[in-house]
Amino acid sequence: MNYEGSIDIGSVLNHFDDTVNERTSEVNEYFIRFITNDGKLRTMRARKGVRSPKQGLRKPHQPKGKFRYNLKRNGTMLVFDLDLNEYRTVKVAHIFGFRTKQHPSWNRVFH
Repeated sequence: MNYEGSIDIGSVLNHFDDTVNERTSEVNEYFIRFITNDGKLRTMRARKGVRSPKQGLRKPHQPKGKFRYNLKRNGTMLVFDLDLNEYRTVKVAHIFGFRTKQHPSWNRVFH
């Protein structure tokens, strides 16, 4: 795997928080490489925090249980896998490669 540069994990998370290109109104897509829980290397084309405008307003909150899953406390982030069309949680500490849709070269992620 060839990596052109390096980027810190904080910058990667900031990129994911930038969900929409304000100039073109296009949803930003990113590529990450990480190690899965079962030890496999995986490359994912993902986006974060974008809902379909057809989905409408949020439904009323329904309490599902006493405890809630805290993404930040568990060191994970919720992303939408564009190839599988499903939401996935990724451990932030396991991300080792990052690139944007516009740039073909990968950056090594340091923590």
